[in-house]
Amino acid sequence: MMIQMIEKADRFRHGVVGSLLCLFLCMASWAQAASSLKPDPIDEESYGESFTAVAEFEDGSYVLLQYVFTNAGFGDGKAACRALIVPPGGKGKNSAIKVDRDEWSYNAGSNSLNVGKCVLKSSGNQTRFVAKTGEVTASLKLNAGIRSLRTPGHRIKSDGKFYESEILVPWATATATLSTGGKVWKINGHGYLDHTRSNALLKNLANRWIRFRGFRGTSPVLFEVRYPPRGAYKAWIWSDGKARPIKGGNIKTKGKSSSLSIALQTDKGAAQIKARKVIYRYKPAKQYGLLGRLAKPWVGDPEIITSQAELTLGDGSVVKGVLEEARFAD
Repeated sequence: MMIQMIEKADRFRHGVVGSLLCLFLCMASWAQAASSLKPDPIDEESYGESFTAVAEFEDGSYVLLQYVFTNAGFGDGKAACRALIVPPGGKGKNSAIKVDRDEWSYNAGSNSLNVGKCVLKSSGNQTRFVAKTGEVTASLKLNAGIRSLRTPGHRIKSDGKFYESEILVPWATATATLSTGGKVWKINGHGYLDHTRSNALLKNLANRWIRFRGFRGTSPVLFEVRYPPRGAYKAWIWSDGKARPIKGGNIKTKGKSSSLSIALQTDKGAAQIKARKVIYRYKPAKQYGLLGRLAKPWVGDPEIITSQAELTLGDGSVVKGVLEEARFAD
């Protein structure tokens, strides 16, 4: 009996690690576009998978909508639908619902993924994500279909485990209807959608992870740099009009949070990303109570800081967007 209890506790521990990993990184399973929204679970307690949409709007609002799938704890195939809304100049509202396996489904005919009352659907040149979490309702429309794109370093291997990611919508104009605290508003802006899947331990993947999603300006730009626990950083950059992302080099960072700046090389020469204003700080290990405390010895105590930011290119042009920095403390 004691051995069985220890085995169950160990499986639960690893499941917590897997599910929190997705929550930490989704800040982003290689299917064709026709079924690109279908989860691909594996029979491991540490399995975690996510679909994450990020959008910023002309009035200064910021929105993150997310699905997470996991085998953590007792019973496999659980899911969560999370919505974060940060109004212009206001305090962010973060809300989520959790469901069992029989409360989520994928429909191949409509390429739609339902989690409770939340719906993620893509057809033709339009992708919609509707999140209803009780405290928050958000309906986001991206004016683009699924593209299923891999970036350099899209699959990371660690101690026989893996972390993989793909971009489903790199950049698109967007509209949203948001509701929280009795307030309803409709806005226009730009958005992004990605997909991640993993069974790896966070501490083996990165000490720091920085992503810039530049939507407004001369040309949309995506940038990412990961600092692994051992070895050199890994980076890539992708500008609209280019066929695919390319590896990035000569990355130098200084400061943190609202003062964070990154020097990098682009096809237009030397460039710099600067954070302008912190939008939201997120500490999953703290917000997830007992689950976070159980996972802390294995994943550390990450904090994700999201800021408004600008990329100044070598030719002087500017691209505005969102900078996300994930820091992982031991």
